Amino acid sequence: MSGPGGGGGSELETVVPDRGIFEIDRYLSLDLVETGRGCYFNCRYCSTQLINGPKLRKRSPEKVGEEIDMIKRLYGITHFQIWDDTFTFEKDRLRELCVVLKKREVTFDCNTRPDFFTEEDAMLMKDSGCRNIFFGVESGNSEILNYLGRPMKKEKIVNSFRYAEKYGIRTTASFIIGSPIETEETLRETLDFAKLLKADHVLFNILTPHKGTRIYTLSVKKQLLKPYDVDIEKFPHEPIGVPMVDNINGLDRDDINRWKMEMYKNYYLRLGYMSQQLRRTRSLDDIIRIFKLWRIYKR
Repeated sequence: MSGPGGGGGSELETVVPDRGIFEIDRYLSLDLVETGRGCYFNCRYCSTQLINGPKLRKRSPEKVGEEIDMIKRLYGITHFQIWDDTFTFEKDRLRELCVVLKKREVTFDCNTRPDFFTEEDAMLMKDSGCRNIFFGVESGNSEILNYLGRPMKKEKIVNSFRYAEKYGIRTTASFIIGSPIETEETLRETLDFAKLLKADHVLFNILTPHKGTRIYTLSVKKQLLKPYDVDIEKFPHEPIGVPMVDNINGLDRDDINRWKMEMYKNYYLRLGYMSQQLRRTRSLDDIIRIFKLWRIYKR
């Protein structure tokens, strides 16, 4: 088995996490499953290829099914997070995996890109037990999308969220703020775009320029970032001990952090968001979740 990046996935067929080393039932109501490892793309900010290499390795649908059977039998878990970077990229493979998932009567969440998600995918995945899709949107500004190496059409992104909504699949829209060409205008554009998508959840992540990524090299070259070693004590307020870029078009670290919190508040405290979520509620737990979000960002 090999993908466009080359390389087989035979080693993934035999390597299954040893869940017996800890008391899994004390911590999880879901479990993680990889159907493949690696990514077809090479976005400027992403470290996936640094970690997994340039090759895409895939497990057979049969082996994925066997692992799910084992987890169900040993731990009684029936909800899974599919941890692939772009679960919906290969349509034939997606259909095969959905057959495996539906046959086992489980539910699942997954990750993908909005430019590789169709209405047919939404219908198929809903029928197979999909509950939530994590979409890497990254920005509401086309220039920034191109800069980050994700040249996606905004119309296509909007359509993907509408397909998920149509078939009752919850969505998470993930954004990256603080890129080297960010401005207050592009931050507002991203916030407005997030509202347009009507996602159930949003993430506004500050750009993390990991060593080895193209965004790291560009940031150092433009003197927006000094070469660094990961140090949680030295960078206690930065994501995972990695410093963020600074002095971006007049925006410093404090400005970006303030924007991040204001974007969350502006998104979650809207009457439109609250009414949207109440219409989509399925249980008392959903109502409690909405109330908790309101309390967090009302502070």
